[in-house]
Amino acid sequence: MAQMQRPAVAVHLDDLLRFASELAEREGFAPDRVRDVELAVEESLVNILTYAYPNRTGFVEVHREFDGRSLRVSVVDNGVPFDPLSVPVTGLTVDTARRGVGGLGILLVRRLADHVAYRRQEGANVLTLTFDRPPPTRTGDPVHPIRDDIMETQFQRIENTTLLAVKGRVDHKTAKAFEEVLKNTLDEASADGSPVLVLDLSGLEYMTSAGLRVLMIAAKTCTSRQQKLAVAALQPAIQEIFRISRFDLVLPVYPTVADALKALSPDAAVRWRE
Repeated sequence: MAQMQRPAVAVHLDDLLRFASELAEREGFAPDRVRDVELAVEESLVNILTYAYPNRTGFVEVHREFDGRSLRVSVVDNGVPFDPLSVPVTGLTVDTARRGVGGLGILLVRRLADHVAYRRQEGANVLTLTFDRPPPTRTGDPVHPIRDDIMETQFQRIENTTLLAVKGRVDHKTAKAFEEVLKNTLDEASADGSPVLVLDLSGLEYMTSAGLRVLMIAAKTCTSRQQKLAVAALQPAIQEIFRISRFDLVLPVYPTVADALKALSPDAAVRWRE
């Protein structure tokens, strides 16, 4: 079993993620399954970097092996004892906006991996994720480069509606920038008397629980201001994240931007792309 050990600081996250995911690519996992591996491992690692070592610097290890059928990735740290399998997995509910969000990353890990096991061994937390390799379902679908860390946004005002297109990735590196853009957009819309905000996610390829938390904050803000917030045109990978987390209970989700505008602002729908 190959392994990589690094200090548990964010600067090493890219190397650890690439180490885990490249084996899935090499062994012929479908592109969407490679993304599952990357997302589940990222959530596991970010949890360690954030919580495992509150008063000291520690290490994190990633072990990987492929047995011809399944990829096993173990994430190891010697920090605060923590069994993620002890956290109830319920997803979001309709009253989540009032209660806050917790455990989203753990929920994603447990749903994306085919099997998750935890043990405390010799003073270390060992979380093992197993990903089965299904038969290829499509060909010629390139794997998006891991860790390109690009997020782009484009703003458009149409009648009483703000349309914000988000492209690229929203992960632990870009979530803060996404939060700032979304907050500023909501503040400006509120000041201008624009009650509707539609997020066009047709160009968004990757989102972690950090991005979901940003959306939750925005949803709470809109509720308090009586603004309307919706998302539209989700790619399959993002649809899966919303399905797993049941985020459609928190935000309206529309198949296309046109559908969202028709439902929330008919005047904006008429003028859109005139």
